[in-house]
Amino acid sequence: MAVVIEYVRGKLVAQEMDYVVVETHGLGYKIYTANPYRFDLGEEVVIYTYHYVREDWVALYGFKTKKE
Repeated sequence: MAVVIEYVRGKLVAQEMDYVVVETHGLGYKIYTANPYRFDLGEEVVIYTYHYVREDWVALYGFKTKKE
């Protein structure tokens, strides 16, 4: 069975041009998203994720809703 990260819930601690950082249980998850400013800085957020794995790259891509 594969390990898949369905979503990340935690406090949004940083926003950059193409990603956000969500802190949860002492870990900061860097999540790439098309529009990081859709999420509220300093608030608890839920970001649905797609866990992208390639030979030379591993990343989380985030979405506001599960349907996206």
